[in-house]
Amino acid sequence: MKPLELYKTMLTIRLAEERVAAIYPTDKIQSPIHLSLGQEAVCTGVCAALRPNDRLYGTYRGHGLYIAKGGDLGRMFAELYGKDTGCARGKGGSMHLAAPEQGLMACSAIVASTIPVAVGDALAAQAEGRDRLVVAFFGDGAVDEGVFYESVNFAVLKNLPILFVCENNQYAIHSRVADRRKVTDLHRIGAGLGLKGRRFDGNDAGAVLRATAAAAKSIRAGGAPQLLEFMTYRWVEHVGANTDYQEAYRFPGEEKKARAADPVSRAKKKLGKAADAVHAEVVAAVDAAVAFAERSPFPAVDQLLSHVYAPAPIAAPAADPTETIRYGEALRRATEHVLATDPTSIVMGIGVDDHRAVFGTTKGLLARFGKQRVFDTPIAEGAIGAALGGLKPIHIHIRTDFLYLAMDQLLNMAAKWRSMYGGTMSVPMVVRAVIGRSWGQGAQHSQSLQALFAHVPGIKVGMPTTPADAQDLLLAAVADPNPVLLIEHRLLYDLEGPVARPGRAGAFLRTVTRRRGKDLTIVANSYMAVEALKAAEFLSTQGVECEVVDPVTIVPLDEQPILDSVRKTGRLLVVDTSWTSCGVSAEVAARVSERAFEALKGPVRRLGMQPAPCPVSKPLENAFYPDAASIATTALEMLGRGAPDLRAPALTNRFKGPF
Repeated sequence: MKPLELYKTMLTIRLAEERVAAIYPTDKIQSPIHLSLGQEAVCTGVCAALRPNDRLYGTYRGHGLYIAKGGDLGRMFAELYGKDTGCARGKGGSMHLAAPEQGLMACSAIVASTIPVAVGDALAAQAEGRDRLVVAFFGDGAVDEGVFYESVNFAVLKNLPILFVCENNQYAIHSRVADRRKVTDLHRIGAGLGLKGRRFDGNDAGAVLRATAAAAKSIRAGGAPQLLEFMTYRWVEHVGANTDYQEAYRFPGEEKKARAADPVSRAKKKLGKAADAVHAEVVAAVDAAVAFAERSPFPAVDQLLSHVYAPAPIAAPAADPTETIRYGEALRRATEHVLATDPTSIVMGIGVDDHRAVFGTTKGLLARFGKQRVFDTPIAEGAIGAALGGLKPIHIHIRTDFLYLAMDQLLNMAAKWRSMYGGTMSVPMVVRAVIGRSWGQGAQHSQSLQALFAHVPGIKVGMPTTPADAQDLLLAAVADPNPVLLIEHRLLYDLEGPVARPGRAGAFLRTVTRRRGKDLTIVANSYMAVEALKAAEFLSTQGVECEVVDPVTIVPLDEQPILDSVRKTGRLLVVDTSWTSCGVSAEVAARVSERAFEALKGPVRRLGMQPAPCPVSKPLENAFYPDAASIATTALEMLGRGAPDLRAPALTNRFKGPF
C-alpha cells in the first residue's frame, strides 16, 4: 500500500472517531465506546499487510480495525447507533464490530477472549491446507491473562499460521505495564513457550506495514508463529470520549509527548500537499456514514429473539434398531461415522488418543483417521475458531468440572456469537463432557453442571441416557449449526440397549417417556432416569404405577410430554443428577406450575445432590446422591403411603477406579 493510501486510512479512522466523540454526549450512541485516537498507525499498517482472505480477531477498541480491514463505514456508525442496518443489526454495538466478508471476524468486550478463537481459526486454516493467515490483535492488558499463554503454547506446539499483534498503548484501563509486571518488554514474554517476538514503533504506519509483511511472509512459508509488539499511546480515557490527562495515573508531560508522535500528523507532513487531496473525500465519507446511521431504522422489537440460534437442519426419520450395544460403543461408533463421512470433522481433547480413549469412546479413531484429525490438547483449546474456520470440532472434556476453565469461551463467546454479530456467523461445535460420579471422585471431579449452561441462551444442552440417545444426539449435535454441549454420565458407559446403524442425523429435541403409569410422574434425567426406572419397578410391586419421563435435551426442552403426564397423574417428582437449587429440577417444576397447575393434586417434590460439595468417603458419598430407594420412598410419601425398608440396587455399571 502506498503512503497516501496509508494516510487516507488513518485519516478516516481519526475523523470517524472524532465524530463519534462529538456525537457521544448527545446520547445518540447509547453504549460504551473505546476510541483508538493516537493509535491509528497500528491497525492501518497491520491490515495493509494482509491479503483479502486473511482473518483478523480484535478487541473492544475496534473502530480502527473495522475501517482498516475494509468494513463499511455507514454500517459501523449504524451499529454504534443501535440501528437495524448496523454490521451486527444493532445487537453488538461499538465493542462487537465484525465484517466477516472482509476478514474481520470479531471484536470482543472481554479482554483476550478472541486470542484462543484466532488460534482455532488458524488450526482450521492449517488443517484444510489454506494459504490463509490469522491475526490475533490485542492490547497490552491481554498478556496478563492466562488464556494468552495457553493460546500461544498451542499455536507454537502445532506451528499454526497465526501472527500475534500486541498494540501496546501503555495502559490497561488506568494501569501501567510497569505496575502490572516486572518484565515490560512484552515482545519477549512468549520466549519460554517458543514464541519469537520483536518490538517496533507503532506510530509509523509504514514501519508497522513492513514489520507485519515480513512476519506474514515467514509464517506463510511454514515458519513459526510470531509476536509483534507495536508501541503507541492512548490519547483519551479508557472508555468514553474525553481526555483524562489531568488524572493522577498519567505522568506530567505525557500529552505533549504523545501529540508530538501523532501518526496522522507525521504521515501528513511526509506527504506534503498530496495529503490535502484526500481530506475532503474522507470528510464526505464520514458525513455520509453518519447520515446513513441517522436515517436508518431501529430494529423491530420482534427481532429481539432472532439470531439466538441458527435454524437446525431437517431431521431424518428415526430408524429401527438393528443391534444391542453399549452406551460407550454407541458414542464411539457415532464419532467414527462422523469422521468417515465429513472430512471437516475433528476430535480434540485430553486423552482422546491415549490407550484409555475416554472410556473407550474414541478407541481406534487415531489409527484410522490420523493425528491431524484426532489429537490430544491442553486444557485451553480453540474449538470456536476451528468452527468459524470451517471445521466441525468435537471437543471432549473427561470431566464436566473442567468446563469451568472454558466457561468464558463457551458462554461469553460461543453461546453469544451468532446473536452478538447479528446472525452473520454461527459456531457449529460439539462439546462432550463426562460426569465423574463414584469411586471417590470428590468435589472437583463429580459435578453435574447442566444448569449453568442451560441458563445462558445460545448453547444447546443434551444429556443422553441410553445408547440410542448417545448415538442419535451426537449425530444431531454435529449436524446442528449451533454450539452443543452433551453431558454424559460415567455410570452409563456400560449400559446396553438397542441402536440403529448410524445414518442421517435425527432431531436433537427429545423428551422420552421411559415407562407408562397413572399414579405419579417421575421426571428424571441421565443416570437418574435409570434409578427412577428401578424405583418404578419396585413401586409397581406396591401397587403404584409411576410414569417415568426423561428430558434428554435440557435446551431446548420438550416440555409437552412432561405436561401431558402430569395432567394424567396429578403428581410430579423431579430427580436431577445435580443440585436442586436453581437447577433443572427447579425449571421443570416451574414450567409445570405455570402451565399445568390445575392438574396438580399436591406439591411438586424434587430430589438431587445434597447441598454440599461431593465427599470422598463412601458412606457420605452414598448419602450425597439420590437413588432408587430415596426416589421410591419420596414417591410413597407423596401418595400418603408409609415407606417400607428399601435397599438400593447396585450401581448400573461395573466401573472401578482410579479414574
